[in-house]
Amino acid sequence: MKKADNSCGKIAVHLHLYYENQLGYILKKLKNLSGLDYDLYVSMAKENLEIATEIRKFCPDACIWVPENRGYDIGPFIDFLHRIDLDAYDYVLKLHTKGKRARYYVYINGRHYNCILWGRILYDALAGSVKQVLKNLRIFQRDRSVGMVGASYCLTSDMQFSEALLPQINANLQELGFAPVQKISFFAGTMFWVRASLLKPLLHYSIDYFPPSDGKESVKKHPSSGGHVIDGTPAHVFERLFAVIVEAQGYKLCGVHPSFYEVKFRLFQCLHFAVEFCYQKKITKSGKEIVKICKIPVYRKKI
Repeated sequence: MKKADNSCGKIAVHLHLYYENQLGYILKKLKNLSGLDYDLYVSMAKENLEIATEIRKFCPDACIWVPENRGYDIGPFIDFLHRIDLDAYDYVLKLHTKGKRARYYVYINGRHYNCILWGRILYDALAGSVKQVLKNLRIFQRDRSVGMVGASYCLTSDMQFSEALLPQINANLQELGFAPVQKISFFAGTMFWVRASLLKPLLHYSIDYFPPSDGKESVKKHPSSGGHVIDGTPAHVFERLFAVIVEAQGYKLCGVHPSFYEVKFRLFQCLHFAVEFCYQKKITKSGKEIVKICKIPVYRKKI
């Protein structure tokens, strides 16, 4: 058996597997860590011998367990931190499944993404290829001030995503011995690479801190989702808190993306403008519906 390359450091990978049908896709991404020195930890929503067998076929030494259903993917991640020795690892890679509802969208940094594209962006930035994985690890090695790496398209400082949660975030910060903040940056989607040592403050919490994920939590609609996603639970606070405590310890966040995404987004933007030019439908103040083809009005109807 080929010895793992530890020149890039020791890695702990945590995957929270809620949507079991996404395992095949995720394992293809994890193949891009082949040859690196990493341990795989998988928390599952429920017992499933077939899925556990598939995971162990991919990684015989994988640690698999079923935690309480608390805090979505966040509670199991905190539980994972209590199951490992953070001093034994250089980096932690946090992954989880995402729902694949095409009509469910988020609005981040001026762009709309449906849930499918959102998930792909997160995974491709973190482990989309062997080249991307090594690029992410080299960022840590070349710049000791970088504490967390994630998808640049999902790195946001827009306070409309965090303002309502700021009081609770600051309460958690003060509980951990850090100064309160006024501005927050974080990776929307809660997947990232991070220096393992920076997660130690989170050992103050356990999975019991989070209420059961039964959909009955007291929540508010989140502006990034167009009103389709509920937000405001402790899990959503921690989604921001992960990045905030990295910066509170004097480290910075770094956004990355595979180069082909720039081409893809530019093509999409050109297509969007072309469609708008070819076909437009507007409602005037007087209540008329106007349809334009190549900017030429061809149909009018009184509403």
